[in-house]
Amino acid sequence: MFLKVLNKEQKENFLELAYLLARCGYHFEEPEETMLQEFRYEMHLDENNYTIAGKELDEILKIFENCQMKIKLSVFIELIALVLCDSEYDKKEKEVISIIKERFGISEQKCTEVIDWVTELRNIYKKGEEILINL
Repeated sequence: MFLKVLNKEQKENFLELAYLLARCGYHFEEPEETMLQEFRYEMHLDENNYTIAGKELDEILKIFENCQMKIKLSVFIELIALVLCDSEYDKKEKEVISIIKERFGISEQKCTEVIDWVTELRNIYKKGEEILINL
């Protein structure tokens, strides 16, 4: 949703970060895979356009260090959506998000605001799905 503000290098590194985050948790299931494909679609980076290199977290985060806060928050919001998509925000995911939050200079208050907003948005989408199912 917010990835259009990224340039090509940032998009590729966001994808690296998203894959790293999705695979760091205890479960990697269909919701995460679906979101990763949605990210690729939004950024026009299918498997033919970009192959995951398996970069290290520190290497990826260095790309975003000098970016505007708008870029950092856009990336952060999408990553929060990724970790919450399966309703299991586990310890490893929290650790990685904490590192990203710190490196991006995002306050605890802003982090909570993002998590609350993404959670609310997920609930709204679920309600929309219920409406469609119960026609």
